[in-house]
Amino acid sequence: MLASILKSQSLIGLFFAYLYSAGCLFFLLFQFGSNQNYDLLYSHWAFSWAQDQSYLLSIISTLVFAAAAIFARVRSGETRKLITSGNLTMVLFSAFVLTQSSSVFARVDVTVAMFTSILMLLLIQRVAKSESVGTELFHSGMLLGGSTLFVGQAIVLTVPVIVAFSIFRTRNWREWTVLVLGVVMSALFLVMVAIWFPDPVTEFQRVIQSGWTGSFSITTPNLGHLFLLPVILVTLGSMFIETTTGTISERNHSVTQITWILAVLAMVLLLGLGWQEGLLMAGFSIVISATKALQKIERWWLADLILACTLAAPFLSNLWRL
Repeated sequence: MLASILKSQSLIGLFFAYLYSAGCLFFLLFQFGSNQNYDLLYSHWAFSWAQDQSYLLSIISTLVFAAAAIFARVRSGETRKLITSGNLTMVLFSAFVLTQSSSVFARVDVTVAMFTSILMLLLIQRVAKSESVGTELFHSGMLLGGSTLFVGQAIVLTVPVIVAFSIFRTRNWREWTVLVLGVVMSALFLVMVAIWFPDPVTEFQRVIQSGWTGSFSITTPNLGHLFLLPVILVTLGSMFIETTTGTISERNHSVTQITWILAVLAMVLLLGLGWQEGLLMAGFSIVISATKALQKIERWWLADLILACTLAAPFLSNLWRL
């Protein structure tokens, strides 16, 4: 019943999506946001200014997550086929991301990188049916470079970006040049910031080094992660089915999501990114597939059960750590 309401375009579904996302955010913010240890961020080029005003980092995290949750339900052009239910995607995204509430509120750098990667994924999905993709390529390059400035490990996302554009249509070297120019623009922004310091070379190195995030100290799973398992299993099954028996469009989109998740997995296993931060970076790709998987479940009670477990996960995340 709940899944059906969220899948529909009704006002009730829209109201519930925003109410749940906001309620879950502020419930966890009051529990965790004021007690976080921000020491890891005080050496970061973008947040070192907040050493004496750490409460501002919680505010920034809240605003960035709110923007990410809103953009998670954006459906335009080709994304209408990919994200057919914006309300369902929004609540799944909120539940999945806020189950990692310690990371959301304590690692603003990862939260910002997550937001920019969401924008990049949405742009990538638009190129499938576009006549001209120059704008999408340039902006995707800028977002990729921006993500890397906040989380250095995000450079690995270059691989799924190249795979996605190759699959959807881009085989012209001029278009690839536009993508590279977008990345270069992010580097030019960094140079413009560094040049105002007495030693620009040292400042440039500091920005690059501080953006390479270390593993977060709180890495133990909790009860909320157990409640996320049903939707993760359903999502993986849906991805496998679409890559083997789906339409060409479904296969292309599934390959894009799988490549993205594998890139984040490499960031965690090979480059030292914390696994909860990895879940944030891969969250939108997982949620997109989860939305499609829940919509295809014919037994409404099973869809509601999986959805209920997912929505309960953030509230249960602080009850028990394994």
